[in-house]
Amino acid sequence: RLPTEAEWAWAARVDNKGQSKIFPWSTDLYPPMELTDNYADQSASKFLNFTIANYNDNYPVSSDVGSFKANSKGLYNMGGNVSEWVNDYYDIRAHRGEPVIDPTGPISGNRRVIRGASWALGSRAELRLTYRDAGSDGRLDVGFRIARYVDKPEVKQ
Repeated sequence: RLPTEAEWAWAARVDNKGQSKIFPWSTDLYPPMELTDNYADQSASKFLNFTIANYNDNYPVSSDVGSFKANSKGLYNMGGNVSEWVNDYYDIRAHRGEPVIDPTGPISGNRRVIRGASWALGSRAELRLTYRDAGSDGRLDVGFRIARYVDKPEVKQ
């Protein structure tokens, strides 16, 4: 199955110390000062209108998974390479009322949520781990990640 938007956000944004991150790299500064992931860089400047100045990951389009360091949970490419479809339908209305634990989003819609940056994106807003987009058709810079339910271990008495 595809992860829910809440699952994707937790996997990408919350580090192994429980702290929420703004960007996938070690500082809150833009642009990244270190080679972090696959974004709209100088190697893609011949066919993208916007690229990050002074950043070159040497992948003009998608890179192999594992080409860059994993996040603190051991997950690769949560901050860049390809944006990812998630299971939720897109809705711009904010949730009102009591906080929802593990929300699954609207039950219907005509566009799905897309999370994360890709090799074609490079602005400050697009590289934030909170970046979200919506779509109904495929794109060259969008892929998917598989998630599964984890069974709770049985407690023996």
